[in-house]
Amino acid sequence: MLSINWSDVWNVVASLAPQLIAIAVVLVLALALTFGVNKKTVQNAGTRKLIHSESWIVFLVAVVVSVSMMMYGPLASLLNSATATKYELSETTISNANKLAKEI
Repeated sequence: MLSINWSDVWNVVASLAPQLIAIAVVLVLALALTFGVNKKTVQNAGTRKLIHSESWIVFLVAVVVSVSMMMYGPLASLLNSATATKYELSETTISNANKLAKEI
């Protein structure tokens, strides 16, 4: 069974904290704009829709930028080690190396 070392998980999450905080801040701002811009504050329906849609577009751009920063920053070594091709020595190579070491 696969066991998870929770301290490693928390260390990875801690290394991603700046990007996760940026996503959370932009989410809160998008929600605040969505709820703050209503019929009472902005009379024109087109302007309201424009502000709402642009706030969510900005949120999506912030998420894409943050995730790409995660992938090329703190998670790069984890992703490389997880996806790298792993090579193993064959038994004949190991036995030949052992014979050579004994000869030397």
